[in-house]
Amino acid sequence: MGGYAKSVVAAYAVVFSALAPVLTFSKAEIPYPLLPNLKFDFAEIPIMMALLLGGLVPGLATAVIHWIGLTLARGLVLGPLMKFLAVAPMVAGFWLAIRLYKRGWTVKSIAAAFLAGIAARIVVCIALNAVVLLFVAPEFLRFSECALKAAGINVASTGDFCYGPNSQRHI
Repeated sequence: MGGYAKSVVAAYAVVFSALAPVLTFSKAEIPYPLLPNLKFDFAEIPIMMALLLGGLVPGLATAVIHWIGLTLARGLVLGPLMKFLAVAPMVAGFWLAIRLYKRGWTVKSIAAAFLAGIAARIVVCIALNAVVLLFVAPEFLRFSECALKAAGINVASTGDFCYGPNSQRHI
């Protein structure tokens, strides 16, 4: 806990856990230009601030509370769970790199921490997306194929799954 009193660490978790959903529901986000349904979400900033100020416990607590809040508020399970499973490895990777570096807060340790967090997030997200797109919700993959074809981008596929007015539905 970095020498802080438990009450200070708890306060970090509480304050940043309240701020993350506020940013989410206020739509503090920037659409990704190539795929507008994906967004750069500013709600992850309080999670990282809790990690940087209080350590791993407040960082992960903030991520868990944000996940629970999203799940309850939106009534959805998959989206908030995927977000949590992307954020949690990023937080853990960042924290682990800082702990392993053992030289305090230097430019090199922070750069290594960011790279470790990003790498952990990428590895976990690749695996999770593969599971979701292949087993949980394969219709998302078919929708993506249709959207790319509608945009004029040719994609190689094993079958034509687009359900347009001029196409037949294939199962």
